Formats: sequence, C-alpha cells, structure tokens
Amino acid sequence: NMHESDNLIKRRKTMEILRTNIADNEWTMDMSYDMLESDERLSMKELAGVDKIPVEKYILYKDENAKGEEQNFLVIKSNNGFFVTTSPSFIRKFTRILECATRSGVTDISIAVEEIETKNRRKCLSCKYVK
Repeated sequence: NMHESDNLIKRRKTMEILRTNIADNEWTMDMSYDMLESDERLSMKELAGVDKIPVEKYILYKDENAKGEEQNFLVIKSNNGFFVTTSPSFIRKFTRILECATRSGVTDISIAVEEIETKNRRKCLSCKYVK
C-alpha cells in the first residue's frame, strides 16, 4: 500500500528564511553550514554578561525543531563564533533593533544579551542595542 509507506517517511518541512543580512553571493558552503547546521553553534545564553557583541551576520529562519514542530531560530555570527536561540523574547527584541537600524540606514550594530527574570520568576533571554 503506497499511502502507508508515504506516511512512514517523515516529510521534513523546508526551512524558510524570514530575515537575514547575508547577501545571495555570500552563501558559501561554509556560511550555510556554520549558520544553519554546525554543532559548534553555541547557545545565545553563553553571551549573557558580555558588554558588546558586534553582529556581523544574522539569520532568522523557521524550521522544525527536534520534536517536529515549527519554530523560529535566530543565529548570529559575531567575532567570537556562531550563536543560536529560539527564545521568542530575544527574537522579538532583536527584530525591533533591526527595524530601528533599517529606519536609520545603519548596517553595523552591536548588542548585549541579557538574562532577565519574568514576573513569574522564570528566566528569559533578551537583548539590547549597545551604542
């Protein structure tokens, strides 16, 4: 029966790029792998407490997480590596900073990563623009 075998093959939804500053001609194999697949990408949490993180490249994309659910991922390439987060609060704040930058014609920005406590005492990730 064809339908059964179709269902057994879990179809992976294709990744969708929502926003990036990587130009089409910059998509080398290394760039693709480092930004999207590498196990050496660190958690954005690792940057909490660093004063100033220059954002060299970023990509915000939608993909399936380990559970097969669609989720937004943000990867930032900085001078000290590649950092990834799925934190909605961080992604929201970062996107707002990008919008300010776009409006002002600014292409180079630096950020700081903050771990903040929510009202119900959970920790969440946020980011702020560093002048």
